[in-house]
Parts: sequence; C-alpha cells; structure tokens
Amino acid sequence: MKSLTGECPCGSLSFGASGPAVWTVFCHCTECRDWSGSPLSLWVGFPSESVVFGGWILWRPGKSIDVMRGFCGKCGAAVIYRDRSMLQEETYVNGLLVHEPDRVKPAGHAFWRERISYIACSDDLPRWEGYSRARRLRLVES
Repeated sequence: MKSLTGECPCGSLSFGASGPAVWTVFCHCTECRDWSGSPLSLWVGFPSESVVFGGWILWRPGKSIDVMRGFCGKCGAAVIYRDRSMLQEETYVNGLLVHEPDRVKPAGHAFWRERISYIACSDDLPRWEGYSRARRLRLVES
C-alpha cells in the first residue's frame, strides 16, 4: 500500500503514514462528537512510528488521562487521536481529512450505543457497543 496522506482544511497541519493501516473505524462516541462537531468520526490507525506530521500540533487532553487529541494550531481542525490504554502504540488520523478518502475502508462502528439515532448507517459492518479494539485497564475511568 502506498503512503496515505492528508491535511487539515487550511493545509497548515499535514500527515503521512507508510504501510497498511492497522485499524479503521467509524466512532460514534460522545467525546469524538464533542471534539469534531460531527455526528461520527472516521479514524485510521497506524503504528505510531510510521506516522509523520508537518506543522503545528495543538495537543489537548481527552476526557480521561489516557486520551490525547491533536488539532491544527492554526485552524483548529481535529486531526489526531492517541489513547495510551491501547495494547500497542498506535496513532489515529482523521480519515475524513485523507487526500484519497476512498482508499480508507472502515472495519466497523465503535460506540454504537452512543450513536445519534437519526443518523442512518445502512452498511453491514460490525457494530460494537463500546470500544472496537482491546484495551489495557483504563488509566482513569471516564
């Protein structure tokens, strides 16, 4: 797979990832909605060492101590997600900011129980009530 690249809307924060994604998921959690202003998010995960960024990243903590979210320091777009409770170190980029979004193939829907009921999802992808990936014990319960 060739590199996947993308950038925030203003172009000030870019990203690139080499190799295949380890996980791609639609997230319906309240926290992703709060940060993105969107009814769901699309996250594409890669081993952290294979992701590079160009530009100013403004890091903000999530609702629990183990979550960090990265935003463009200029336009404020939500670009990056990291969760230290994951079993391997992965960095997730906003799949909706990828230059070739049709190359991103979601594996399912996470936090299905938190979805907004009027958002139609007519695909046949798996739906997980909470996390879609195994985690260590949470560092701080949310």
